Amino acid sequence: MVMRDYCRYTNGGFTCFDGQSTVTLNYEIPFINFDLSTLNEKSELPLAQHILCDFIWEQLVKRNNSSHKIRVLIDEAWRLVKIPEALEFLDKMFRRARKKNTSTVVISQQFHEFYSEGTKSIIKNADTKLFLPPDATSVKDIQEVFQLTEGEAEFLRTCRRGEGLLKVNNISAKLEIEIPPVEMEFVETNQNNKHERQMEKQKVGVA
Repeated sequence: MVMRDYCRYTNGGFTCFDGQSTVTLNYEIPFINFDLSTLNEKSELPLAQHILCDFIWEQLVKRNNSSHKIRVLIDEAWRLVKIPEALEFLDKMFRRARKKNTSTVVISQQFHEFYSEGTKSIIKNADTKLFLPPDATSVKDIQEVFQLTEGEAEFLRTCRRGEGLLKVNNISAKLEIEIPPVEMEFVETNQNNKHERQMEKQKVGVA
């Protein structure tokens, strides 16, 4: 009965988790993207996150006994901190993954959604931090948690899109980020801009 929802022959609602993947993932693949954006946030997403966390740690990180350098990037990391098992995975990655030639990057748009008692050790073990323009109401808390100077905090209050503050241990630098058009095609999230870019491509193709 427990597995009924995960089996195709019973027409379960979670049949996407029925069986092993037919895709072979190994260290020769330069970039692997696990896209969970289409999953239901309340039912499917937590389970998928748990499966992926276990897969990344057991199949990729722990088995890396060679010179392969692995970088694990976790976007919308605030979702993981709400799940105890996923939070344990993040903490384990920051404490132990570097021994397996692996670095971990967590990305979260809202500081207050990510920061908690459980993420303090993650922040402590992160040598490099990149702050992009935050919500003005969170700057004070960011300054306190990350021990920013008054000048750094003031920069975060006034910086614009495309600017940021990079902090590596006790060294910090202001950044101006410019994305070439060829790369913007892959990182653009604004649907209107993506549509306009696609229309421009079609015009060029017609011409």
